[in-house]
Amino acid sequence: MVELVAGGWRFVGATIGRVTLSCPLPIQAFPADMSLGFASTVMDSYRVWYRDSDGPANVTSVKVIPYLRTDLGVLSNIGLFGSGDGIVPPGVCQFNSNSYPHVVFKAIVKNCNHAIQLNALYWFEVALQRTATTQTVEFHGIDFLDGTQRPPG
Repeated sequence: MVELVAGGWRFVGATIGRVTLSCPLPIQAFPADMSLGFASTVMDSYRVWYRDSDGPANVTSVKVIPYLRTDLGVLSNIGLFGSGDGIVPPGVCQFNSNSYPHVVFKAIVKNCNHAIQLNALYWFEVALQRTATTQTVEFHGIDFLDGTQRPPG
């Protein structure tokens, strides 16, 4: 249903529907997971690179949800108000391109305050949706900023 073109995933030809991609976030060295007792690394935000040709309308969308699985097997989406336990959308760390007016390629910073947990697996689930072949939706990636300079977005 999708193809990788110029570093971005997009629907092939006249294909419509919904596709979900899993993007792992490997973390293994301290102090990211408090393995040596130091203060943990905090994910303050992440940046989504995308294109949603209908902007805030519902014909196309890019949705991103960060997840973690603990070493005990507990699954959770990240950045929920309250305790953050379990799958309780919409987590404050979730990104939805329909929340923004942009109809061209864009990189948006999504605020997210999460302390990386010890021995947890992390990934981003990215859902691309298109219901009309006349529109374009693309996902180009996720990256992180060092927190000292945040670009407009």
